Amino acid sequence: NNNNNNNNNNNNNNNNNNNNTNNSSSNHQMSGACSSVVDYQRSPSAAMAAAGTDGMSASPETGASMPSTSSRDVPTPQPITSLRPGCVFVRLEHPRHGEPTLFLCPPPPAAAAAAASKAASLSTTEVKTEEKKDCHNSDASDVVLYEVQAQIPLGGFGQTWFVDNVVEPNEELLIVTPFDITFFALRQAATNVMKDKFQSAEDLIMGANRNGNSTKSNGWPGWGVALAQCPELAPAVEAMQSKKVLSRICEVKSIGGDDYYRFSEEKMGEWLREKLQNVLHCQALRSILQLDNNASSSSSSGTSHAVDNSSHNATIPIVPLPVAFGVISEYVVEEMIATASELCAASNNEDKTKQ
Repeated sequence: NNNNNNNNNNNNNNNNNNNNTNNSSSNHQMSGACSSVVDYQRSPSAAMAAAGTDGMSASPETGASMPSTSSRDVPTPQPITSLRPGCVFVRLEHPRHGEPTLFLCPPPPAAAAAAASKAASLSTTEVKTEEKKDCHNSDASDVVLYEVQAQIPLGGFGQTWFVDNVVEPNEELLIVTPFDITFFALRQAATNVMKDKFQSAEDLIMGANRNGNSTKSNGWPGWGVALAQCPELAPAVEAMQSKKVLSRICEVKSIGGDDYYRFSEEKMGEWLREKLQNVLHCQALRSILQLDNNASSSSSSGTSHAVDNSSHNATIPIVPLPVAFGVISEYVVEEMIATASELCAASNNEDKTKQ
């Protein structure tokens, strides 16, 4: 009997060792997937694909299921937000300084419509209506790239987020916003080695840049290599080469039915001034700066009097010019910051003179 008990104990110890080994292996695999780093020399989406993007949550680290630390029956946490099929994370050079920056490629319009149709057929009438509206949203269909930023709770207080009444246990929450691809085209056109000559759209975007840019210092291989490694970038590259985008920052010359482009600081200034005006009158930014509250408190008095609409609109505060330009210049290539500042400041002074 003693011998049998000893054998059973040895078997239990072996089983415990095997369980520990399995736990160590699973933990290693999980941490490896969560700590994947996207390298310019690899496929831009390789790390995110290795981590598994089909069920990725709003935070990269919560995509892996954590082992239960309680003896109670706790339901396995599910990802908060799942990516649609065809969405791919990529690292591209930032349009201003060229450092690696995370972006999200949305699925092609055909794939997005097919996914929405499939989801609608399996859901309720209410969900069908929402999917239909999203599928026919013209603004969403025009977006070819999203910027990805990680948001951390203000002041470091609390390490969780509430998303749809569910606790997200990671302090970093990924926020994606539509990105204007013109800023990428501006970087390519302004730093092209032959920017003073008319070129085809492909040569302007795919051509070599001047020495000293991020290509050598940060390992950016260029849009041609990036497109070959990540075919999901095709809509973004096509948009960069389109006449609609390049005509905002370049002179256009048509020869034999083909269009050729040359970078123009004047055209760039016109486009940036239009952007600046939108930011100056941005309601969301005014609310963040509390400009509306300050204006209402300063205009309030002890006696009430009628104010016509014209005078009321004239007193609506705008975002300060340095703040508005700072928002835009965050994405303007560094070599053009000084020129852009002069063009936007001159335009603002002219507007004040007219007023």
